[in-house]
Amino acid sequence: MSPNSRNLLLVIIMLAGFVTPGPGADGKGGQAGAFLRLGAGARASAMGNAYTSVADEASAIYWNPASLGFLPRPQLLGMYSALSLERRHSFVAYAQPNLIKGFSIGAGWLHSGVGEIDGRDAFGNPSEKFDNAENAFLFGVAWRRSFLAVGATAKYLRHSLANNSASGSSLDIGLQLRLKEFLAIGFVAQDLFGEMKWNTPAKTLAELPAVLRGGVRIRPVALPVLLSGEVVRLDGELALHAGMEYRLLKALGMRAGYNDGQLAVGGFIAIPASAFHVQLDYAFSNDVLDEGAVHRVALLLEF
Repeated sequence: MSPNSRNLLLVIIMLAGFVTPGPGADGKGGQAGAFLRLGAGARASAMGNAYTSVADEASAIYWNPASLGFLPRPQLLGMYSALSLERRHSFVAYAQPNLIKGFSIGAGWLHSGVGEIDGRDAFGNPSEKFDNAENAFLFGVAWRRSFLAVGATAKYLRHSLANNSASGSSLDIGLQLRLKEFLAIGFVAQDLFGEMKWNTPAKTLAELPAVLRGGVRIRPVALPVLLSGEVVRLDGELALHAGMEYRLLKALGMRAGYNDGQLAVGGFIAIPASAFHVQLDYAFSNDVLDEGAVHRVALLLEF
């Protein structure tokens, strides 16, 4: 990593980790827990993050825990994102539908960070290297009755920056209605009661802003197309998202999305079988922190 890139990255980390804007403040990158809004899974990213009403894979624990109740079989999902400035972003989740009649559960781990950052002392001289790591451990449960499901995801949050750390928690609550196969409607409130407390002498308490999402998914009858749209509210501002998935063949397809002013594309290759299902997903989008590109790859196993 070049010196200029390191300096830019250090500024971004300091803003994201220590600055918590008050009500009405601008700049989503400076909010506590901003890594929680990077998304999870390659399919969702390729569809512009219009995924609250879709979420028919293990990433439902992140997008809408209520969707866990509609999964047909157990799933294991792993994702890795190649970001600019040598940052890491990964996600792993497992979902077990209908564990007890009507109840489904899921667990996941979301990670974002960068290592080997060049430190500087008060005079700008080189000092020891340090790491920045943010983690969220998720546990979700859903209850389904016919076409209606409700769910919740509890998150334990941990942020380590050099010799300092913060920990905290938040809660997601979701609802999904699936009116036959044609139409699905989803709602979720993310990071309710969210806060993180730093171990610094000041014991700084950073509050996480709540995110409200509502969307609709349409799957036209007899057409190999899935369409989704979504409205997201964060800090009093609304953002629009839209996505499309088109199956060229039973095991091959492409996706496109609109993510609040930015475009995304992607595709998938699947290996369906009676005993298991394997699917490889890819997404290409823009980085929310700079002008770089983001490549996401995910592998889905359904047992």
